Amino acid sequence: VLIGASMPSILSEISFVSNPSDEKLLKSPSYRQKVAEALCKGIEDYVRNLSGIKTARNMEQ
Repeated sequence: VLIGASMPSILSEISFVSNPSDEKLLKSPSYRQKVAEALCKGIEDYVRNLSGIKTARNMEQ
């Protein structure tokens, strides 16, 4: 999926609806929120460690 991408990319396979346990978790709003927050933090950490890159968040500081 990411072969040939010309920019930083991620493919996150968090859960699978074919797995009954995963399907149950995916129905939980709190689980989905935790996953979203973890993905966001990972992306923020990656961007924060790039040298010379300005983001909206670090420009405000």
